[in-house]
Amino acid sequence: MAKDTRVPLLFAGIAYWLIGFSLSYVLGLKTDLGAVGIWIGLSIGKAVYAALLVLRL
Repeated sequence: MAKDTRVPLLFAGIAYWLIGFSLSYVLGLKTDLGAVGIWIGLSIGKAVYAALLVLRL
């Protein structure tokens, strides 16, 4: 497990930037959800990251 940083970093980039940030933008700024939409998008990004890490085991 030591020196294993490349794949978790890739997963974080996908989950937080591609999914979480995109959903936060759409839900927060393009819908009427406002700040709640931003938090929903960030939460979904975190859930995707957790799922990717669990599936990797």
